[in-house]
Amino acid sequence: MEVYAYIFNVLGPEGLARDLALYLPGLSPALSYASLSVRPAVLSLFEIHILAIDQSFLRPALKAIILALLPGLEEQNSDEFERTHSILLKLRTAIGQRCGNDSQPRDMSSDQFYWQCLFLASITSTSRRQGALAFMVRNLPQLGSVKQGRETTGHHQSLNEGVLGAMDEPLSTVEAVISPEPGLLVRSFAAGLRDEQLLIQRNFLDLLVTHLPIHSDVLQRETARDDLDRLVAAAASVVTRREMSLNRRLWAWFLGPEPIAESQPSTPRTTKHTSPSIALTPLNIPQEDYHTYFERYSLDALVRTILKMVQTDSLTPTEKARPFRICLSLMDRWEIGGMVVPQILIPLLQSVWQYQSIAPSQDNFEEVFRSASVLFDNIEAGLIWGKISRILTSSFSNREALDDNQDGLGLIFFIINRFNIRDEEMQTTHIPMVTLLTVIYLRNSMRESVGQGKTSLTEPEQIALKIALSLLDLIPERAFEKGLAAPSSEMFEEGFSDFAESSQQFLKAVQTFYGHSQGNIDQAGIPLSLENIGQLLLHNIVQLILQQLRGKCQARYLEMHLSLLEKITQKIIKTDDINRDTCLQALVDALASVRDHSGTPTSIETITAVISAMEVFSIALPSEIWHSSYQIRRLITDLVTNLWPWLSPSKPSNNVEAVRCIWRLQMVLPGTRFIEACIATLMIDDCKLPAGAALEGARRFTTLWTHSSSSINSLQSRRSSLSRSTRLGPESQTASITPEMILSTFGSPGNIWASLTMEERQPDNRQASAAESIAAFPNSGVNDEATIQAFLIRACLTVLQDHPSDGTSLIAQSFALRRVAATLLQHMLPGQSSVPVEHSIMEDTVIVALNRSIRREDSLLQVELMHLLVRVMRTRAMDPKAPPRLTHPRMFTSDNLQSLPSLSDSVEASEIDDPSAAACPPSPALLDCLLLGLSSPGSYPVLDHWVHFLDECLPLYAENAFHILMPLVECLNKTIRAVSEFLRAAFEGRGKSSANYQPLVTLHSLLHGLERSLARAHERLLQDEAGTISLKAPEQSQGFFGNMVSGVFAPELSRSKRTTANNRLTSRSKQSSKGLDYLSITQLYFKPLECLEILVEIWCQSRDQMDTSRSSAVFNLLHVLDGSRPRNIIPALFNAMYSRTNPNALDPGRKSSLTADISDNTLADFLVRYMRSLEDDAMDEIWTDCMTFLKDVLANPLPQRQTLPRLLEFTAVLGEKVNNTTFGEQRRMRRDLGDLFVRLLAATFTAKPLTFAQDEGKPADSDVASADHATNPRPTQSDDIVGIVALLLPKLSKILVDTDRIAAASSIISLQILTPTIQSKAYPQTASSSTLRIFLAMSRIPEASKVWRRLVAEAFNDSRFFCTRSLSLAEEGWVPVLRQWALLDKDRIQDYLSRILAPTAAGIMFGVGASSARIEADRKTQLILRRMTLLVLAAADDAYVTNLVAIQVKVLELLTATAASSPSSATRAEIYMLLRALVLKISAVHMASFWPIISSELYEALSSVFPGEQHDTYNVHSILQACKLLDTLVTLAPDEFQLREWLFVTDTVDAVYRPHAWSPVALVDELAEDLDSYSGGHDNALSPTIASVAPIGKRKPLLSSEVTRDICTEDIVDRVLKPFFRQLSINAFESTYSMVVADWKACYDILLDDLFDDSTLA
Repeated sequence: MEVYAYIFNVLGPEGLARDLALYLPGLSPALSYASLSVRPAVLSLFEIHILAIDQSFLRPALKAIILALLPGLEEQNSDEFERTHSILLKLRTAIGQRCGNDSQPRDMSSDQFYWQCLFLASITSTSRRQGALAFMVRNLPQLGSVKQGRETTGHHQSLNEGVLGAMDEPLSTVEAVISPEPGLLVRSFAAGLRDEQLLIQRNFLDLLVTHLPIHSDVLQRETARDDLDRLVAAAASVVTRREMSLNRRLWAWFLGPEPIAESQPSTPRTTKHTSPSIALTPLNIPQEDYHTYFERYSLDALVRTILKMVQTDSLTPTEKARPFRICLSLMDRWEIGGMVVPQILIPLLQSVWQYQSIAPSQDNFEEVFRSASVLFDNIEAGLIWGKISRILTSSFSNREALDDNQDGLGLIFFIINRFNIRDEEMQTTHIPMVTLLTVIYLRNSMRESVGQGKTSLTEPEQIALKIALSLLDLIPERAFEKGLAAPSSEMFEEGFSDFAESSQQFLKAVQTFYGHSQGNIDQAGIPLSLENIGQLLLHNIVQLILQQLRGKCQARYLEMHLSLLEKITQKIIKTDDINRDTCLQALVDALASVRDHSGTPTSIETITAVISAMEVFSIALPSEIWHSSYQIRRLITDLVTNLWPWLSPSKPSNNVEAVRCIWRLQMVLPGTRFIEACIATLMIDDCKLPAGAALEGARRFTTLWTHSSSSINSLQSRRSSLSRSTRLGPESQTASITPEMILSTFGSPGNIWASLTMEERQPDNRQASAAESIAAFPNSGVNDEATIQAFLIRACLTVLQDHPSDGTSLIAQSFALRRVAATLLQHMLPGQSSVPVEHSIMEDTVIVALNRSIRREDSLLQVELMHLLVRVMRTRAMDPKAPPRLTHPRMFTSDNLQSLPSLSDSVEASEIDDPSAAACPPSPALLDCLLLGLSSPGSYPVLDHWVHFLDECLPLYAENAFHILMPLVECLNKTIRAVSEFLRAAFEGRGKSSANYQPLVTLHSLLHGLERSLARAHERLLQDEAGTISLKAPEQSQGFFGNMVSGVFAPELSRSKRTTANNRLTSRSKQSSKGLDYLSITQLYFKPLECLEILVEIWCQSRDQMDTSRSSAVFNLLHVLDGSRPRNIIPALFNAMYSRTNPNALDPGRKSSLTADISDNTLADFLVRYMRSLEDDAMDEIWTDCMTFLKDVLANPLPQRQTLPRLLEFTAVLGEKVNNTTFGEQRRMRRDLGDLFVRLLAATFTAKPLTFAQDEGKPADSDVASADHATNPRPTQSDDIVGIVALLLPKLSKILVDTDRIAAASSIISLQILTPTIQSKAYPQTASSSTLRIFLAMSRIPEASKVWRRLVAEAFNDSRFFCTRSLSLAEEGWVPVLRQWALLDKDRIQDYLSRILAPTAAGIMFGVGASSARIEADRKTQLILRRMTLLVLAAADDAYVTNLVAIQVKVLELLTATAASSPSSATRAEIYMLLRALVLKISAVHMASFWPIISSELYEALSSVFPGEQHDTYNVHSILQACKLLDTLVTLAPDEFQLREWLFVTDTVDAVYRPHAWSPVALVDELAEDLDSYSGGHDNALSPTIASVAPIGKRKPLLSSEVTRDICTEDIVDRVLKPFFRQLSINAFESTYSMVVADWKACYDILLDDLFDDSTLA
């Protein structure tokens, strides 16, 4: 300080003014660090020398001088306080000393400029804010006196606005504070109120109350509304600290000074709302004045402020929850909370409702919701339900805008379902009223909709209906008890006769109750007794339902309306006032209106709606009318009649609903046979229809019977009577359907007999069949039985061959005659007196007749002909010498179809005994007949018979079975696709129904036929292979694949497959599964390996198509099939892999047919995914197989070299899952598995070493997928060993328990992956994100620490390291690795510092060699500086504080370099990068010794840009980095830099409000003017898109990477630096004025991008 004083004395005021930029930066921080003995000397320098400088030189540095002096005001009791305060006052005076003619009318005064600089200092410098606050407490004028504001007249208060705005202080003093505008004043207070220190917040609140009350004209008139809102927001935010001392001061500011009672003397007093230092002016004000004061001055601003917080775009839960916490604290004062919360309650609840759909996670939403729920629980119930009632009223008041108001109704639904509304007062008072209100509005709205012809509910009406249902659930049963609460008026005291008029009166009463009384029950009472509310609610709900029934029934909404009635009748006992006849008539009209108006069959939805209404009415409104009236019976008859068509199998989507409706009708009339009678009548009527339509009644009855099985226990007694009432004679066409239906339902004839035995009558003898009479004919006295039988056979065949034209009148009789002939032939063929018949002729005749019946769609004749054809083929297949086994003829009907001897049994037995038995193949026409019958729609009603017929015919083809399988399966697949499309169209409402079409039954039969076809073919294949069994001794089976047992895959063991037949069968099963996406359990049993491969192929296709649901469905299927246990699937996958990699190692019985288009890599991927999907407990059953397989692989790993990486992952997954179990000997198992893992890891790299030859010149970025493979459809590729190792390495400790094995595995990984990556010619492009994850994972393995550190050092010290072109790879990959490295090796910076050589000019020779040596030295130094910079960025904050002195020494050495030294001044760009890193990562308090270096170097670097300056020391890149350093400092604005900021930018209001004849002093502004004048003005065409002067969001640097990228060196000054100089000062001021937060991450990213820009290296 003595040296400073000596120099200042020598220079004098003028010399000091000229060199102020040289001396002031060093003097400015002195007071912050000076001891008590030094502080007087520092103050003397300011007082004697600085204040003596001319004001024109002081003005640019005024903010810096104020910041330098403010530390002297931090302690009010210190010796320096008064002197510092005096110096600051003298400084204000010194600024005002002007020459006579310098002043201009538009210039601000010295006081104005001084106060603006003080406010700026308070805003920007957190550490000096306490001193600024102390100065404002002493000198800030009172901008609004508390003594003027209130005058009373009697007991009513009024505010005199004219007097209220008056100022106690002189006008010039007030204008000095608020001119040129009060924005900085407001922001200074806002910054202080948001300070982290409680003391500063408290003092600023004191200052608000005493000097800037909210009623002052400065805030109410002079300040912009946004600025006032900013101040109020900062003040209101202090309540979140839950500190009562802050809250009391805030109440005093919002409510004004505390009034004094009229009887008390007018003496100053200290109130409980202010600090002891605040003495209020004596007033005589009544207590009621609080309310008016707050409403007049504080309310609007506070409401706007909270609404702005609610509407913020931030998604962070803290910001979203802030308004709820503020409102909760504001409710501590009823004068504030009682007026604010009603205005913002709905926006607050809307914000949390909307946040539910946009929240980043559910946890974030729950955090916000907890704050909202606490606030909700503290709000009065009347206020909440008053707001809800207003939303309901506003939503339904405007019918045209109802759709636009559905958000309000959605909010109500959210409130009801999420918040706690189970308060006693809510449940017993408010909820019943609001429920009634909702129902009335809903009824009125739907009445208008019906009047306008609308047939469906609008979205708002649907929401309102859900609201009413939810509210009714919350009302307790006691709520509507008589006398629970009394009405406040007498308008309903006598009860009500006209509920419509009473409803309208209730609406008005509720609006008055919630409007004027605020829902306060104690003050006004409820407008209607709860008993009457319940009755009115019941009437409105009933009318709502009747209104719905009289219009077009909307079944899906009527169910909800009926639920309202069910719920309300459970809570209200008295329902006598409801007219039941009206309800019944509405049901009749609802059913009749649809039938009469449309002329089409009644929709199932309408029928369901009417039945639901009848059901609910009969329960909720009990009466005899629902059981005994003629109308109800007539209605039920009509309903059953309308339901009968919907039971048709051609309408499968409605069958279940129709059956359910019939049984619901039965419950309406319990104990009667009325429903059975209706059904019997309908079936009898159907039997009178023509032949084709007569079967429909039986089919409908079958549907009814089948879908009633779900309630068979309760309905079985009904079925017996139902079946008796529908029994028909054998001559009826339904006789072939009803027995089969009954058998399929009850399971066996015994169950049917048990159901009917109690009431069954004896069968009628009239039902003797004609076939039995014919069978008895030969014994009736005729001698030549053979002749008669031959005649009958010929006659029957003639009948079958006859085909009258379709137009004849005998067509129906012809069909019946053919059926009789076919039945007669069935009985004669196996008889004892059978005559010799040419079976081939009979077979051909029957096949021709069967083809004709298919085309004529005579399904009954098809059944008889198929039975006959089976008899014919059985007769031909049997030995003609053997006696007939069927001595007594019997009917071949669907009853005994299953019990007949199977043709296939006899054929297969004969084939085994005598291979020549199948020498006579079936007729070629049989295959065509089968294909036609299975594909023709006319055969669909009897498709089950066709499937059984197919199953009987397949064994006849013997060796030709595989030849017919291809067209057969193709036909079935094509038909299945067609039926599936029809079924989909039917369920979507696009298909045309057919009476004879049952798509569900048809689809089931076709699938069964496909399954049986494949099963028969497989059986034949096994028979063919039976003769070629290769018998081996047990010792001949070598290795794992000779010993493995495959469980359910046993049919494939010990058999030698014929490749041709195998491929044919597999291709057929593959075709069926691909065409249908259907794989039956039977297929998995008879061809397990091939079927599994097909599943793998489907999974692979789904994975490639990113179809996660389909790919996961494959694993779900494998987990549920009985034959796909893990002990079966895992060995099968091993077999499939070895079939492709080393088939010679497998027995022939285990080889795959290789028909699936999958590779061994795909199988390995599937194996890992399947292994991950298994439960841990499944390891017990597959452990032995897996270990044997892995040992077998390691014995010969070369064939599996492509899949070894995936097998390595498979081993790791196995280890993870075993680690979670306790079976077996864990220690030995883990040891064996660890040994296998290490050996497999070594084998993987031995068989396929890592190479980067193919990657040279392009980046390798094979990112590893997430460990959660279930959510990632594209996992790591099978051959990506780096990605797989990166995935497994973090879990290495779970796989390898021994430290020796962990060390061995780490050594292999480092040697085989990391070392080749670093030593590759393409490095660093070879370092992918997977490689860096390996680096990071190895840092956490203690056994690999030494090797890891060496590898990281080798990679980091490589001269190509900074050639990495991916910034994300550097930030997310290298930075975490280097952070770990710096943590383990803390002397690394010191090592780099020792490698930096000081610049020297000695020994430099001229010529090419000298230049090359200099460039090499520059490049080496640049790389070291960049490595140091990156280490500083990667390390934790303040990690290298102890190395700052050494860094500073080296920086100073390098700054002495010139263009000719070695290293040269080309390293300055890297020095500036290092300084930027220190600014970002080192606290400002530790950087004190660096600021002079930074200031001087920046000044020199920027000065070299002036036109005409020639500096070889600074090249363009150095200047650009210096500008980026300045940009970073201005953006972050450290407190220490603000003392020097005026040297570079204009940091006062002169940046915006420039005085007359202003000339720039700041270096950047001087550069901007000189460069513009040199180039002839602004050249906007060259200006890049530098950030605007109005920052939005966070404050970011102007020189971002996007601005400076891809600009050549020659254009940097014109296109980058000139716009930067032009905008920096004003952008800095606007950033300060907008009070946005500095974006530290943006500064970090820009520096990181510069570091990895190798184009700037020497």
